[in-house]
Amino acid sequence: MTEFKEIIEFDVGTFDDSRNLYYTQYFNEYYYDAFRPNQGTEVVLDILKRDGKSGKWLDLGAGPATLFWSLMLRDINELHCNELYIEGLKVLDDFLKGDSVPQCYKDVMNMYGIDSQHLVNMRTLPRKYYIFDALTEWPSDLSHNYDLITGFGVFGLTTNPEDYIRCFEYMRDFLKDDGHAIGANWIRSQSFIDKGNTDNRFMNMDLIKRAAERYDYQILHLSEERIENDENYDKVLVWSLCKL
Repeated sequence: MTEFKEIIEFDVGTFDDSRNLYYTQYFNEYYYDAFRPNQGTEVVLDILKRDGKSGKWLDLGAGPATLFWSLMLRDINELHCNELYIEGLKVLDDFLKGDSVPQCYKDVMNMYGIDSQHLVNMRTLPRKYYIFDALTEWPSDLSHNYDLITGFGVFGLTTNPEDYIRCFEYMRDFLKDDGHAIGANWIRSQSFIDKGNTDNRFMNMDLIKRAAERYDYQILHLSEERIENDENYDKVLVWSLCKL
């Protein structure tokens, strides 16, 4: 089990500049400009709209993207965000406290008929920020009654099949009975791996099926989507599970 910490205040004087730059650049590259079709994102959004539970929501590996995924959710009354590093939560917090609406948000809101008040409501939700490693056993101090847990990308940082499957075990105890878990894992391209990034091409739908069977989830959705015109990623696994 790794260190668990709730972030009450941000001491920017202790930040790692390279991490802060990474999260900022990631936000600007993937979640600021016009919506990019044929990336699998449409499937993720559709599944969030269909399977996203109301109530208390935990977003794993939140980084700067939580507000984007929140566009598809309804009747969330409390938001908890997790990251491994505080810098990612600070980028998110600054964005939540602001009023800017990136083009990709506008595009999705137009696609799905979402009014601007929804974004305002999500920005003003009661929220908490937590630092812990979601790829290892989760801290017992964390709430055990989430209606919805999302994980976009984070489980894809594992380095072997068994560690990937175990992530679904760690998550299960923190969902309410009949709670939903929705996530996506982007599979890296050879060129991105050649730049020194971990090879996560071992991930596939069979591993998620094994995890669901082993840890007693019902599969609500499971698919593999091709990604076009992205030099870093070839495909994405999209999954939605219900705790039995």
